[in-house]
Amino acid sequence: MSSYFLRLSETSFEPTAHVGGAWNPDEQHVAPVLGLLAHLVEAEHVARRPEAPLALARANYDILGVIPMARFDVEVRVVRPGRTIELVEATLSQSGRAALVLRAWMLQQTDTSAIAGHPLPQMPRAGTCRAGRRPMSGPVAPSARSTPVASTSAPVAHAAGSDRSTRSWRASGSRPGRGCWE
Repeated sequence: MSSYFLRLSETSFEPTAHVGGAWNPDEQHVAPVLGLLAHLVEAEHVARRPEAPLALARANYDILGVIPMARFDVEVRVVRPGRTIELVEATLSQSGRAALVLRAWMLQQTDTSAIAGHPLPQMPRAGTCRAGRRPMSGPVAPSARSTPVASTSAPVAHAAGSDRSTRSWRASGSRPGRGCWE
């Protein structure tokens, strides 16, 4: 049976040939060590609190440099302890230099069936407007990320022949050029 790593101690590992990078076999491919760190965070957590384990809900990795094909150490520590949520950090280092850091949020698992499928109003389809408003088209609409603009009597440059300078608009889509004239 082959493996990605040989465990040398509780915190030390040595990569096998299966971890070598595709472009440089003297460097580790990052995917196996990302999985190893996630596994070590979960294993440390279960060993520390077997009576009420939390689930790994979010994992953020910071790759701080190349990871050579050599022995490395992993330190796992709890940054923010808690009963229902924890932040755990795992740091992979080689020769005293941090090469990879995982910050993992562990969350309590609960039954959410009581709130699942709660009927919320649907968002309107892009380009649809409430009664009395007409859809905007083309490049005349301000960015949809802008806030609604109040009516003004000052002329505003619009497409040729447009009299829209005195009307306000409200964005209804995620792209520029979508919205409704009031």
